[in-house]
Amino acid sequence: MFFALNTFIWSPRLELADLPLLERAKTLGADLVEIQRSGFDDFPVDAVRRELERLGLECTLSASPTSPEACVVADRPEHRRAGVTYLRDAIAAARDLGARLLVGPLYAPPWWFTGMRSTDAQWEWAAEGFAAVATDLHASGVEMAIEPLNRFETFFLNTAEQGVRLCEAVDDPNVGLLLDTAHMVVEEKDIASAIWLAAPWLKHLHLPENDRGTPGTGLIDWNSLFDAVVRSGYAGGCAIETFPFPAPELAMRTRTWRDLADTSDDLARSGLTFLRRSYAEAVARNHG
Repeated sequence: MFFALNTFIWSPRLELADLPLLERAKTLGADLVEIQRSGFDDFPVDAVRRELERLGLECTLSASPTSPEACVVADRPEHRRAGVTYLRDAIAAARDLGARLLVGPLYAPPWWFTGMRSTDAQWEWAAEGFAAVATDLHASGVEMAIEPLNRFETFFLNTAEQGVRLCEAVDDPNVGLLLDTAHMVVEEKDIASAIWLAAPWLKHLHLPENDRGTPGTGLIDWNSLFDAVVRSGYAGGCAIETFPFPAPELAMRTRTWRDLADTSDDLARSGLTFLRRSYAEAVARNHG
């Protein structure tokens, strides 16, 4: 299992000026860095890849549509077509970075709501949209992990069960799920059971604490979680994704009104140490 840091810990959108964050992530103990980026028009992909290669550091790409006019669950057909184009752009960006995995709520922008529950038509559109880019994934050597979000961030995909339903409808080995503890603690009855349910499609994990702070400092039952991870045979990775930096627009959206750690670096360093130790203890418990 590999352990990653998402650049969201320091910056809401990786820019050229943020390149030093990649070396910082490695220095803090990350096996891999997760690049946070949603729009790709001005993305300095070549510079990021060169820096990753210099550091000997692999990456994943975390993204989401930037507009409801370019997402696969939009009502208007031209917006759904734009959503497929967005997915293809994200896959190309991941390929050009050298990322093996594209992750995130790739079906719709976070915090976009229609005022209604999801419809059967939207489920069909989402499955069709993701199936439409399966060839792009295979040609690019990239896999996709679709992330359910909690009810306060999306109306469309909230639980592991719903994620499994979507993956079954898409029915492609390169399309799977990302589960995030910050969302699961809101939406799931039991986090370990959700991991078991999603195991055949699980490609990535985000493992912040229940308050999106440092893993190991809150309410999540980490022993149960990692026992499920180990027993299920999960062989992917996990990342700490959180946002303790002072960003007023993001704070308003996420209702983050306080620092989640003394510093972002403290959260990253302590969180990685805790996750590695917890995983190793689970391996010893279950295979010792």
